This record gives sequence, structure tokens and C-alpha cells, in this order.
Amino acid sequence: SPDEVRVLLGVRVTLPEGHGTVFATARTSNVEGTSSEAAYTTQGGPPPGGIVTTVSVQENPGSVGGSGSVSYSGNRLTSSVSTTTAVDRAGAWATQTTALEVGTGVAFAGGVVGWSRPVTGSFVVVAKNPTIAAHDVEVNPALGGYAARADGFGPAVLPNLEAYRVSTVGVRAPTLPMGYSLGPESHVVLPAYKSGTLLRVGDEGTVFLRGSLQHADGKPLAFATGEVTPVDGAAAPVVLMTNRAGRFSVMGLRPGRYQLRLSDGLSEPLVIEIPEGTAGLHSTGALVVE
Repeated sequence: SPDEVRVLLGVRVTLPEGHGTVFATARTSNVEGTSSEAAYTTQGGPPPGGIVTTVSVQENPGSVGGSGSVSYSGNRLTSSVSTTTAVDRAGAWATQTTALEVGTGVAFAGGVVGWSRPVTGSFVVVAKNPTIAAHDVEVNPALGGYAARADGFGPAVLPNLEAYRVSTVGVRAPTLPMGYSLGPESHVVLPAYKSGTLLRVGDEGTVFLRGSLQHADGKPLAFATGEVTPVDGAAAPVVLMTNRAGRFSVMGLRPGRYQLRLSDGLSEPLVIEIPEGTAGLHSTGALVVE
């Protein structure tokens, strides 16, 4: 109305140590009168967020009321329950409504099915190599949490990537034993509109190989580079570099025979054999470079 005058005041206070947020507003109008609302919301954790609770009270010239809600956002589903009550100041009526919502989703990419919370955009399915099937993989880990997790319920799903925007997908496996390799710790994806992308993580190797290189006179071969290549050609070469003391280490190898070739092109290749059934640490001892 052209003759109506409205005034709105609001304040938001974030409590220390992540204890939540308090929000209060007051509205006044020469037509509708004065109304106010106060609300308290707990702070969720890192995505997907965990449990968030909101409690609020409202009043206006005609009624008073209150509402409350509890929502949960997890790795595989979201849910919320809310209730609202309003009472007429004159006692003529009262209303109460309650709502319950549960959401989940199923995502398909590259022949892999993932159970997810609701998909709201483009998505990425992160599947584990069978070698690391017994170990959980956290996707986009953050302080105190993660955005998704590949575990006993199946692959992880990031359900809300923005289309045509480069996104980085980080992975971490806190319980992975020595010798096992997750592969690259981050992957870059550029999803199309409402598209799905499959990422497989985890190398097939289970051996952490270490040893040292030295000359025939016993002096260490310091800061040397080379490649460790499986004799059967079943995997790509792995780059190796020694430190000042000639020591080296290589992660994620499988049992079998390997050739160690130095980058100088002058030394004879060395043969390394990892026995079948080996998992974890395997030491070659000191290897003499001719």
C-alpha cells in the first residue's frame, strides 16, 4: 500500500567454538503492526554436515507460535523432521503441522553403481580397486570430516558438482597399510551438464620396496635417478631416486621380477625379485652398480 510504512531490524550472532547461530528480527508496520522472530541454529560439521537443529519462536498481533526442526545430511542419505505450532491470541484457533522428509539417490557411471544422498547436479563416482577393498577411502577430506566415503556400502559419490567447471577431487585412505598405494591424491574433473564421471583409486601393488645403491668400492650412489620396470611388462615403469646416502624407496609394487635401470645409460640394469605372497615392506639390501 502507498500509505504503509514498514521498518525491519535484524541481528545475527555466531556463537564461539562452533556452538551455533542466533538470529532475531523485528518488523513493524503502521498497517499490520509489530511482529518478531528469534531462532537458534546449531552449526553443522564439514560436508555432508551431520545433524543440524533449529528452534524458533514467532509472534505478531494476531498469534504466537514456535517451530523446531532436526535435519541430518549423511554420506548416503538426507532426512529432516520439523514441527510448527501457532496459537491465536484470542484463543479462537490453534494449528500444528509436522513434516518428515527422507532423501537418497543412486548414481551410475562407467558401469559402476553408487548409493548416494540426493544428486543435485553433475556427479563423480569414486570406486576402489579390489586390492584396497577392505579399506575405506575418504573423498575431499576436510577438518573433522569428508564429503563422501567409499566403504562397505559401496563406492563414494560426490553428488553436487557444478557443470562445466573444473573441480578437484581429493582422496585419502587413513588405514591403508604400508606397501599399498592409493595412487594420486587428487584428480581433476570437468563434468558436463548432469553428467557422471567414474574415478578408480588404488594401485594393484601391495609392496613397499626399499634398499640402497652403491659403487663397487662401497660408496653410496647419491641422487641417482632411474626406473623400476616389471620384466613381464604388466605395469608401467616407476621412477626411482636415491638420497644422499644412496637409499631409495618405491611404493605400490606387485610380487615379481623387476629391472632397475639408471638414467645415466651407462650402468648395467639390476634385477630385483619380490617373492610371491609378499605384502608390506620388502628390502633389497645394498645393490652394487657396476
